[in-house]
Order: sequence, then structure tokens, then C-alpha cells
Amino acid sequence: MATIHIDQELLEQATQRAESEGLNINDMIENYIRNLLRSPAPQKIRISPFVEELGEDLGLPVDFDEREAYREHLKKKHK
Repeated sequence: MATIHIDQELLEQATQRAESEGLNINDMIENYIRNLLRSPAPQKIRISPFVEELGEDLGLPVDFDEREAYREHLKKKHK
């Protein structure tokens, strides 16, 4: 048996959820941790410096609407 520290409000919400599912809070936490450990850890995707540079310095305004730009492109293309 071990002691953990958790936000009181979060604990109360979790306890209510556990009770609504017919569990006590300890069982719910143990089940969650077991399921978490069974799943493989997500692999971090390494983005190459070249790919990172592709998105830099496009000179687009902050409020650029790519859908609207594409609509305009299609209008011009199909005139």
C-alpha cells in the first residue's frame, strides 16, 4: 500500500465516477494504471530539420484562410 497526493476536487470527482461504475477509487486507479502499462508507450516522431524548415517563412498573414484561397484558385482555374 502506498500514499499518493492528488487534488481534492479531482479525487472527489474520481470517487463519484468510480462509485457510479460500482468500483471504489483504489480499484479504479489500479485498473487504469494496469491498462496504461499494458499499452505500448507512444513513440515520439522525430521531425527532420528539413521538414521543420518547410513551414517557416511562408510570408502568410496570421489570418490566412487556406480554404478561401483554394476556392479562389479553383474559380480562376475553371473560368
